Amino acid sequence: LTFLEVLDFLLKNKIEVPSYYKLAKMISGAHVDQEAQFLKILDDSLSTETTQKLDDLLISDEEGVLPLNLFKVLNQSLKTREIQKSVDRFCDLKDFFEGILPIVEKLNLSPESASYYATWVKKARIAQLTQFAEKNKQYLHFSAFIQDQFYRMQDNFLEVFIKCVQASKNSAENQLKALDFLTRGEKKSAVKHLSKSHKGYKSLVEEIKSTLTLATLTDLGKLQKIAELISAHEINASRCNEKQLTFFEKSLASIEKDQNYFDVLEKLSRSLQQKLSGILRVISFNSENSDHDLMEAINAFRVKDPNPSFPRKIFTREENKAIGYGKEFKVSLYKILMFFRVAAGIKAGALNLKHSYQYLSIQDYLIDDMTWMKERESLLKAANLESFSDFEQTIESLKPQLHNCYVLTNKRLLKKENPYLFFNKKGSLQIKTPPLPYKRGERIANFLEDNGYVSVLRVLSEIHSITKFTDIFKHHNVKYAKARPSFETFIAGIVGLGCNIGASKMAQISTGIRKSTLLNTVNWYFKKETLLKVNKALIKAISKLELPNLFINNQDQKHGSSDGQKFVVGVDSLMAGYSHKYFGKEKGVVVCTFIDERQALFHLLVHKPSERESTYVSEGLLEDESVNIDMHSTDTHGYTEAVFAATHFYDVFFAPRIKNVTKQAIYGFYPKSVYKKKGYKILPTRSINLKIIKKQWESILRFMTSLKLKESSPSQLFKRLSSYAKDHPLYRALKEFGRIIKSIFILTYYNDVELRQRIEKQLSRIEHANRFSSAVFYANNKEFKCATKEEQEITTACRVIIQNAIVLWNYLYISQILTRCSSTEKEDLIKIIKKSSIMAWAHVNFQGEFDFKKQAVNKNSFDMKKILALDLKEVA
Repeated sequence: LTFLEVLDFLLKNKIEVPSYYKLAKMISGAHVDQEAQFLKILDDSLSTETTQKLDDLLISDEEGVLPLNLFKVLNQSLKTREIQKSVDRFCDLKDFFEGILPIVEKLNLSPESASYYATWVKKARIAQLTQFAEKNKQYLHFSAFIQDQFYRMQDNFLEVFIKCVQASKNSAENQLKALDFLTRGEKKSAVKHLSKSHKGYKSLVEEIKSTLTLATLTDLGKLQKIAELISAHEINASRCNEKQLTFFEKSLASIEKDQNYFDVLEKLSRSLQQKLSGILRVISFNSENSDHDLMEAINAFRVKDPNPSFPRKIFTREENKAIGYGKEFKVSLYKILMFFRVAAGIKAGALNLKHSYQYLSIQDYLIDDMTWMKERESLLKAANLESFSDFEQTIESLKPQLHNCYVLTNKRLLKKENPYLFFNKKGSLQIKTPPLPYKRGERIANFLEDNGYVSVLRVLSEIHSITKFTDIFKHHNVKYAKARPSFETFIAGIVGLGCNIGASKMAQISTGIRKSTLLNTVNWYFKKETLLKVNKALIKAISKLELPNLFINNQDQKHGSSDGQKFVVGVDSLMAGYSHKYFGKEKGVVVCTFIDERQALFHLLVHKPSERESTYVSEGLLEDESVNIDMHSTDTHGYTEAVFAATHFYDVFFAPRIKNVTKQAIYGFYPKSVYKKKGYKILPTRSINLKIIKKQWESILRFMTSLKLKESSPSQLFKRLSSYAKDHPLYRALKEFGRIIKSIFILTYYNDVELRQRIEKQLSRIEHANRFSSAVFYANNKEFKCATKEEQEITTACRVIIQNAIVLWNYLYISQILTRCSSTEKEDLIKIIKKSSIMAWAHVNFQGEFDFKKQAVNKNSFDMKKILALDLKEVA
């Protein structure tokens, strides 16, 4: 932004703008100077022990394996043996990290810098790692690699920890359900028996009381009668033997004390200990900003096995009672319950890592306190949030908006001017959204299909000839990159990954592409950031055309939407999770894509199925600047009150589809009585708590400024904040502010049927795009065959590039038809276009062609004589 502002200043003042060569030289020089500073730090600080440590990365072990190659692998399996191997590997890495820690601290590499150098080390071959003329440059790369992998491995371990604990909880729950099903009859019998016994004793007492009041019997007669009653009761009670009674009592006791739960956990403990004990002993938590009681328990656990004197403040009274005291102390139960508490602490932000990308304290992701205090005004201006600087002014501007929404919605309802909003006979508010008029007829797809099938290779090649999108691909090591691959190689990589064929197989089934060249190209050139830039180039080309504007409802309010699509993952992956509804017995991930009214896909990301899509809405709206969205819609999973608050700060009108909208709580600045006096029927559930918002207003501004200035990724900040304890003051205040915005939206939603129709139409586009995705991502049973988030997002980005290239090709093809039409034909075609979708793909052949001209078709490659003569009896 600074650079663009400087260019604008130079142009306005008629000052010569430096040439590309001059600018490139300046930037390159600045990069070289920065690297020279790093190398000087190494030159001044590297000791003999440290250099030896770094050199050891390239010394093979007894099995001929380099430590460097071992450290590149991040475990994705939850199997005990694999986790234990990873712990051993991490211990070696930790030894390296602690050995070079003084250097790491002096270099003070940013996460981006560390990742840049580390990525080069991961991609490079051994020969490339040893080619540096200057030894310190190699040490710089190795130091960054160790730092980066140490952070990533710690994050990875916490992912493993949380998943293993969740798996144990699920297993315990299933066992309890099975146990409950098996003993349900016995427990029912126990309850019936005790109930019957109670009734028997009650009946006996009543009969004795009645006997005592009989005037017809003498005292001796009364005693005899009472003795007979007691004898009869004892005979009846003895029919239930003592063994049954003992079982019944135990069954009822287990219900009361929930003892079965702790018994099941104790049995599961050993398996979980084998997986997690090693992780808990090697992870470096930050004790300064982590829960004291949890840290005390973890530190004690690292020293020796739990005993009755171990810290127990982290457990509830029931858990402490189940663990026992003295000789009754249950070590296994203590351990598994501690694992549960640690996992909960990690998710809730009570436990934070010292060296991490994902599990730092939330304060570490925000603009630091000192900077915020000193530069508050300039930071707000940079984030375009000056209008929110004053709390009172912000609230005062919202009060009339919300009040007017209540007034207008109620007046229209009472005057029956809103036929789609009414109260039914039971007094419940009802809302209907009539569908947009639709007539079956010609579609854009018909014109596209008339041309016959077009190969995906032809589509991408023709789009490349217009946009030159492969020029955007840059080698990771720009300065020392070898000869650039051909544009056909880049297209082969995009198709190989985007259609889920795989780069290796793509090379084997293609003509004119070398396998080694394609694999090298994908390795060094394909990054998510680069692929998103390629996608932006396609969107820019779409923006230059006139035809896409026909699909925009309001030129002053660009409308976008996002939705998650579920894909199975066919390999071990920490990203993958269970969802019986979507994956059955398999594991999968959610691929979230963003689309605008022109049907261009402008952002993508991959997340776990256990995470709400609402966490990622901000990421799409803030990260991608190629499309300036003014209004954004999602489905039910895409919104929370916190997202309503955040989008208000982004100056985006958040308009999700809300199911059961009439059951949603709405809020007001004024109490119900204000509106009741006027006879209004739609009333606020309760008043907004302004005290909570006001108290945290500075924290809210700091949080939102950090988001807009991209101090950290929006999804990272929202995940950390929402996972904190429920009473986290910042999150409570953000949600309370969001209730104001949400209430304004819901009342507008009630009142504006056209708004509801627009939302439905835009969401139907993203659902249509999801079907398009499935058609493109056809190979390998539409399952991801890559494990990490980075690999999955690269694959998804290639698929999105193919989709946008087809959309652009469709626009160009229909535009060309329009250039040949007469005025009348043009009008008729435009009517068809407006009622149809440009996102069509039936005319595109994704799966290649069959060549029957080749001689190989008629040639048999099998020697049937030798095959039939084959004798395996002697071998067997």
